[in-house]
Amino acid sequence: MESVLIIMNHLRGGGAETMLASTLRLLEGQPWKITLLSADKAGAEALSRVLPWLDVRCFRDIYHSFALRRLFYAFPFLRRPIMALNWRRASRVLGQGRYDVALSYLEGHSAQLHQGLLPCARRHVSWVHTDFGKNHWSGRYFISEAAEKAFYRAMDTTVFVSEGAKNSFLGFLPLRGDVRVVHNYFDREALLQKAQDSLSLAPKRCTLVAVGRLVEAKRFDRLLRVLARMKEEGVPCDLWLLGDGKKRPELERLARSLGLREQVQFLGYQLNPYPYMKAAHFLISTSDTEGYPMVLGEALCLGLPVVATAVGGVPELLEGAGILVPPDEAALCEACLRVASDPSLRERLSASALEASSRFRKEEYLRQFCAALTGEKG
Repeated sequence: MESVLIIMNHLRGGGAETMLASTLRLLEGQPWKITLLSADKAGAEALSRVLPWLDVRCFRDIYHSFALRRLFYAFPFLRRPIMALNWRRASRVLGQGRYDVALSYLEGHSAQLHQGLLPCARRHVSWVHTDFGKNHWSGRYFISEAAEKAFYRAMDTTVFVSEGAKNSFLGFLPLRGDVRVVHNYFDREALLQKAQDSLSLAPKRCTLVAVGRLVEAKRFDRLLRVLARMKEEGVPCDLWLLGDGKKRPELERLARSLGLREQVQFLGYQLNPYPYMKAAHFLISTSDTEGYPMVLGEALCLGLPVVATAVGGVPELLEGAGILVPPDEAALCEACLRVASDPSLRERLSASALEASSRFRKEEYLRQFCAALTGEKG
């Protein structure tokens, strides 16, 4: 194998984007020519500065056009010609290049773009990060559900970030080909180094931290109600909420209505969230659905106690480290009250987090990643 095309529409802000950047750093020195295709010009330029050996190609896709985007969603009969336009734009950027492998590193937009580029490579691989059973967000990027299924049937290898994500997907589409699970890798030393950056604020009392896009699936509304219940129980805690998204105005209104104005800080997207995580007393995840969440693996590496809903690949990732609860407010509140009120419990959870993080091995992740690209047994 000599040449690899990696397709990733967006390069900033999410767990999959962070994981791809980490993976590309590990691939430096591999005997391959790697081309990255993206519609995120700013993100691509930032990545190029860090990885000057990477061949980055950017194109302007239909989602940069408000009119084309509206037409795509409003009129199903226009979807095919609009997608064909998008594929032609991407093909022009790639020129006459032919690749040994094409990899779409995320479901949805990146996978749909990959579908139009099937002729440009000999072998095809796609990575799936989400729980298709509970959060099938990717379908809206395809012409139809049948088109999405046809895409995955065309893959030589489909990779999932957790057994939970794999089993959920196979309920949507029972694939018979090469199906693998490759868990995300977390660079503990690099995270600890980034966590040393100075922080302009410090905890005044027990402080929770939550990190993620402010979208429905993360259920930060549930988190705010848990915080209000803890206050009613006489254990008021502060919350640092790191992330941006369309739910932010709604969440800010909810925080005010629950009387949490002084307790909750909406800190927005942070390029380096690790100093905040390291300074907090514990991390909380209230999601309804997760694939193999980066932030929880990062919390383990930082020795941060974790309270999380037992959904998707979360139990698989934590493997006994942290406190797992059902996705409901009462269970979350009870767990948070225990952790907030018991410093010795936080110490034990911190120790178990660090111990669990020792299983994240760079060499093993790189071996499995490369095997998925080449088709060798993992």
